[in-house]
Parts: sequence; structure tokens; C-alpha cells
Amino acid sequence: MKARWLSAKERAAAKVVAEQLMDKQADDIKTRAECLVYAAMLNVGLSSATVNRVIRQQREVEAGYAKAREDNLGDYALIQGLIDKGVHVTMTREEI
Repeated sequence: MKARWLSAKERAAAKVVAEQLMDKQADDIKTRAECLVYAAMLNVGLSSATVNRVIRQQREVEAGYAKAREDNLGDYALIQGLIDKGVHVTMTREEI
């Protein structure tokens, strides 16, 4: 069987499809992680009103994170900020 190479046009189309799929998977992972945190918040006794306040605040936190990522400090700034406030989290593998 003869190997078939993709043309530049086919490679570009495959790249677009792969990026779309990765974006969808990343969004799904983010949504699952958020839901796990919200469920944990409810499990420890926080009210749904408090959880909803957290959800409303999240866009502002994400905007600050995105700004810090421009300087490649996103994960470090976020995690160090949590640690400084007494939240017991660990650095990502990238930051260690």
C-alpha cells in the first residue's frame, strides 16, 4: 500500500478541525471542573445563593487570570494568590 501525503489544503483543514475539537474538549473539561467545585461547595454546606455568587464572580477572576497569562504568570499568580489567602492548593506541574 502506497503512503498518501496530505496536501497543504488538506493539512490546513485537518488543523482547523483538530483545533475545534480540542477547544470543545477544553471547554467540557472546564465545565466539569467548575461543576465539581460547585458540588463540593454545596456538600460542605454553602447555600446555593453563595454558589451562585461565586459563579457570577468567576468572569472577573477569569479576566484577571487571562491578563496574567499574557506575561506567562497566569497559573503562578492565581495559585500564589490563593495560597497567600490561606487556601490549601498546590502549584500546577508547570509551575513546580
